Amino acid sequence: MLFRQPVKQVMRKNPVRDIKESDSIAKAIQLMDQCDISALPVRSQLGSYCGVISKSDIASMRMLDALKTKGSAERILVREIMNRTPPLYVMENDPIQDAISQMHRRHIHRLFVADLDYQLVGVVSMSDILRMLLVS
Repeated sequence: MLFRQPVKQVMRKNPVRDIKESDSIAKAIQLMDQCDISALPVRSQLGSYCGVISKSDIASMRMLDALKTKGSAERILVREIMNRTPPLYVMENDPIQDAISQMHRRHIHRLFVADLDYQLVGVVSMSDILRMLLVS
C-alpha cells in the first residue's frame, strides 16, 4: 500500500538547483555543499537539460586527470566531467514503486521529480524511501 502512494509524498521538495555546462567544477562543488545535495542537473547554453554532475563524477578518474592537466577545479568546466545523459526523472504523481523500479533497473540512487509541466520540482532518493519505511 505504501508503495502505491505518489512520489510527491516522499520527495524532497526543495527547489531543484541546476548548473550550466560552462560553469566551473568549483562552482558545482560549492552549490552541492551549500544545498546539501549530491547531484545537479546541467543545462546547455540553450537552456535545455543536457546532463547531470554528481559527487561521484567529481570524485572520478576523469576529474583527477583534468586536475593534473588544469591544476584546479576553478579551471575545469562542468561539461568536461558531467554525465551526458539528461536527468532521469519520474512524475510527481507516479507511484513510489515506479521510482524504486527505475532506480533499481538503472543502478542509481536518486531521481529528479517533474510536475505536470515537466518542470523539475524535487528529488526522490532511496534514502527518502527508506526513511518513509522507518516512519510508517
